[in-house]
Amino acid sequence: MREEIRMRDNKMKEADEIKITTERIEKLFPSGIYSKQEDRKPSITTLKSGPGYTPKGNLQNRSEKRYQGLSAPKMATYDGKTDLRPYFLQLSHIASRYKWTPQHRLDKLIECLRDKAQKFYSVKVKGVQEDYDKLCNMLNERFGRRDLPHIIRRQMQDLKQDQDETFEEYTERTQEIVTDEYPDTPEEFVEIEIVAIDAFLKGCIDKKAALTATDKNPTTLDESMQYV
Repeated sequence: MREEIRMRDNKMKEADEIKITTERIEKLFPSGIYSKQEDRKPSITTLKSGPGYTPKGNLQNRSEKRYQGLSAPKMATYDGKTDLRPYFLQLSHIASRYKWTPQHRLDKLIECLRDKAQKFYSVKVKGVQEDYDKLCNMLNERFGRRDLPHIIRRQMQDLKQDQDETFEEYTERTQEIVTDEYPDTPEEFVEIEIVAIDAFLKGCIDKKAALTATDKNPTTLDESMQYV
């Protein structure tokens, strides 16, 4: 109790000293600039006109500005010997992030073409060579790997998890087959996903876990993997 009383007395003394100091400052500055708490705050107008001010709700612009003035990472080359889609996905992501114009995208894509892909580009008419969208469509038709529909359906029927394959890898492989079979039908994806889930669970190594997952009625491949 004595200690608490001593601490209370000290706080009261500090409060008195602050009050005395404030009164002295008010006498020295009669304009009252230090007399009120709100006077020490800069006005809203000052904040808005100050350097570096960013209004609320502008977080997206601030995030985008981080990439302005920065050099984009060096793109890998493409020789036409592998599936074009992963490469094109990376190119599209970088182009969107760094705000490339269609002409800039076209220039970068042409610079990165090698071997088969470069030869394929060189024999196209000028209208295709100078149009980014047309060139991408033709490259995708030529180098975007897609098996015939009956082959893909067979793959779905014969889908099985390998002994050394993780559930994550197995899920990705299943998803890749589904995407290849139905690349342009998003409105039917719910029905397609049900087929993929059924094939995924049937092909699981752990049959007991797959049966338990089936009883939970998963609606996505990711849910199926989590249940298993």
